[in-house]
Amino acid sequence: MNKLRTLFQKIDSPDLPIDLEGKILRRIEAIEATRLRRALLITRIGRIVSLIAIVSAGSIFAQTIITSDFWQLVSLLFSDASVVTQYWSAFLLSLLETLPALQISLILMPLLSFLLFQFWSQSISGAPRYARAASFHTA
Repeated sequence: MNKLRTLFQKIDSPDLPIDLEGKILRRIEAIEATRLRRALLITRIGRIVSLIAIVSAGSIFAQTIITSDFWQLVSLLFSDASVVTQYWSAFLLSLLETLPALQISLILMPLLSFLLFQFWSQSISGAPRYARAASFHTA
């Protein structure tokens, strides 16, 4: 053990360049900046894809609502409001039965992914989440 210690004590320390620390820090900053740009690009693409999915799911939902019995029952609310108020519980149950739940879930999934990408983008960039709301209160 002592031999190893004496051997290592005899080794000369290498001459390091003067600006080595600066080079290392600049390289770390460049890598972090690249990661940040990449992550922000992913969030932008994700938000765009989510918006496209929301629009297409919304059009599918609109077509389904218009052609389903749900819309006919809703129109009954405007044409015979007295009948609807008299039998409101049966009317609400009928509305729930004819509600296109699958199409609603198809809208909610891309909406949730859009919100997640938005939150991820704000947390990556370091922007305060409630910056707009705070600016209204300070004015």
